[in-house]
Amino acid sequence: MRIYRNLTLLAAALALAACGADDGDQVDDTAADDPAIEDEGDADDGDLEDDLDEELDGDLEDELGDMMDDVDDPNEDVEDGVYRGNGIVMPVPDGFMFDQMAAAQGQLIATSEDQTQNLSGQAVDVEDLPEEQQLDFEELVEGQLAQLQEEPAADDEVEVEGAEQARAVLWEDLEAAQEGQPETSAVVLFADDGDGRLAVFNYAAASEDFDQDIADELTEGAGFDPDSDPAPMPEPEPAPEG
Repeated sequence: MRIYRNLTLLAAALALAACGADDGDQVDDTAADDPAIEDEGDADDGDLEDDLDEELDGDLEDELGDMMDDVDDPNEDVEDGVYRGNGIVMPVPDGFMFDQMAAAQGQLIATSEDQTQNLSGQAVDVEDLPEEQQLDFEELVEGQLAQLQEEPAADDEVEVEGAEQARAVLWEDLEAAQEGQPETSAVVLFADDGDGRLAVFNYAAASEDFDQDIADELTEGAGFDPDSDPAPMPEPEPAPEG
């Protein structure tokens, strides 16, 4: 499947959009109904486990904090509602924040405050890819269409800043992978600068939260940034021995 996993962020955005803000409201009631929980010894064990969890969480937060100190925060590169860097230009609506951890891996993913809407963008210089991963614009688009395996509601050629060719593809009311999650809609923008650089942008949201104005802003305002280069692609994982 070449590098569609690295180039396109649609799958990740759809998963995030399907999560929604209600996940934090789900409560496990089994403990309240279990009489064993009332046993004093079990309660002491629970306290020990809680203390251990808090200690581990604290250590993890410290480790992640030290790691993030060495990573540029893409939110600092947003000026007047527009991000510029890593080879792309991308509108960022009010309330959307980039995930700094994802940015450390070369992926720019911005999420709305209620976690129901996501924007993402990524560029790559094809010549920097391994020989077996070389691809052109048509292969990129057709690969994504085949990967999603859903008929798009719209597929149009559009004009994109710095691009020789570009297409905007819209999917509406995609069924969620998990039962009980909302349907999702998404627009994906593919762009080719004609000189060996490709880019993919997308906006995805639960269908009831999908904002056409944000989708239009992305397709009309995203593009290539001539003053920066794409983030390096992650090193491929070594093949298992044997």
